[in-house]
Amino acid sequence: MKRMFKGLLLFIAFFGVFITAKPVTHASSANLTLMDLNSGQTYNSDSVMFTSANPIDLLDANNNMSPVMSATQFEVTLGTGGNLSIHYETGGNYVKVTGTYQSVIFADQSGGQMTISYSGGTMSKRAVQVTANDLRPGFNGQETFATNVSDAKPLSHFLQYIKVYDNVDGDLTDQIYIITDNYTTNKNVLGTWSVKLGVEDSAGNVSEFTFNIQVADITAPVINGNTSKVQISYTQTYNITSFKNSLTVSDNYDTIANSKITIKSDNYTANKTNLGTYDIVFEVADNSGNKSTFTKQIEVVDDVAPTWTGQNAYTKDATAVLTVDTIKANLSANDLKDGNRTAYITVKEDNYTGKGNRVGTYSIIFEVADTKGNKSTFTVTIDVRDDIPGVWYIVNGSSFVLIPPMKLTQNQIIELLQRTNQIQVTGTTNVNFFLDEYTGNEETPGVYNMGFNLSNSAGQSSVHNFVITVTETADDDQITITPDESFLDGFTDFVSSNKIMIIGLLSIGLILIVAVSVATNKKPARKRTYKKRK
Repeated sequence: MKRMFKGLLLFIAFFGVFITAKPVTHASSANLTLMDLNSGQTYNSDSVMFTSANPIDLLDANNNMSPVMSATQFEVTLGTGGNLSIHYETGGNYVKVTGTYQSVIFADQSGGQMTISYSGGTMSKRAVQVTANDLRPGFNGQETFATNVSDAKPLSHFLQYIKVYDNVDGDLTDQIYIITDNYTTNKNVLGTWSVKLGVEDSAGNVSEFTFNIQVADITAPVINGNTSKVQISYTQTYNITSFKNSLTVSDNYDTIANSKITIKSDNYTANKTNLGTYDIVFEVADNSGNKSTFTKQIEVVDDVAPTWTGQNAYTKDATAVLTVDTIKANLSANDLKDGNRTAYITVKEDNYTGKGNRVGTYSIIFEVADTKGNKSTFTVTIDVRDDIPGVWYIVNGSSFVLIPPMKLTQNQIIELLQRTNQIQVTGTTNVNFFLDEYTGNEETPGVYNMGFNLSNSAGQSSVHNFVITVTETADDDQITITPDESFLDGFTDFVSSNKIMIIGLLSIGLILIVAVSVATNKKPARKRTYKKRK
């Protein structure tokens, strides 16, 4: 029968063993071993610093990955008794983490990258296991290794961290054999799986050692969606619910529905009418408690152009004066964000200037912009109408020619024109002389322009222009009018009352003229001689 304890068989666990114990031997000159849980790569260092903008979770690898605390900065060194000395930063001070730890895991809570400073330099990792780099006695059934379900390691990876020594045979590590393996077939399943190892020394003594491998999910889920910044008017409201429903979640292990997404923070809603860029942060967690966030930026913009106040249509006489500046002065522009923009009104298009005395319809387009470049226009139409009626002229051959001391007053001129049927004046007719170069020059030789307007209550009007020539002597080539009011009245009344008689007299005179003309053209009769009877 073999002796079971011929020599002392001692299983020694190092690197990744999650238990506190006094070290027996040291396996490395460095105090700490760092292992990247995603790649399995190991690094040695005497101290290590973990820093992240996001909270870093500290997990006790020796106690089923139980959470210890979170902070944004940790420092780890080798403490007394082969245990880790862990400090965290708070308020500018470093405070020691209470408890006894021989192996711990640091993981970025958001699934991002931590900045790790160690003796070999600086690197970025998501999850790292730190172990006191000592050999210590292994406790059968109490040792636990950890692996990420997204990158489960083979059993051989963990066996390299277990050694066995015999007091007679020495190092028997290469004699270790596997008795039972519950891990390999379950390495992609969350849980804790046991592995039993055995070794036999040269005397036939057999020793068994059982340890656990915990398959954990330390990978945060990912929220997928449109990350582009969206612009929306301050007059509208961005539909957060609709966008949230468009998001999807992917995870390395769990199937996560959209309904699990929550709104962690919303800086937009309270500022939706204030120009600027605001964040909406969505969050989701998997069944292992790994969390991730998704940020949507909303930019509130001003896309509303200024509004106008003022007259948009004018009707003017062709002789009236209306300038673009006058029209512009009657306009104002206002913007909801920038306030009064009247001072920034410009003329974009002017089809009116230079045509104000031409009958027709013309337009001027004014433009204004706010500080964000939003522009609006305002069109003003001008209807130029003909306010000058037909002008009556008396040709020079029929103008008034007066020889001093002959004079005509304005009333005499109007009455003369009325009696000669050139104008019609009633009781409601207004006469307005707008040009009179004659009055005051009645005895001064020269040619004087005269003009007057006639208008009545029916809205009818006319313009009359003529000249008065004052000469020194009579001019036979011109019509001379003697301003004798009684003579004119008598002559006019006589002609009007005796039209038939005058026509008859003219006819008789014409006959007599013809008869005389005929008689004058006859040959003289031969003279006849008559004898007187005796």
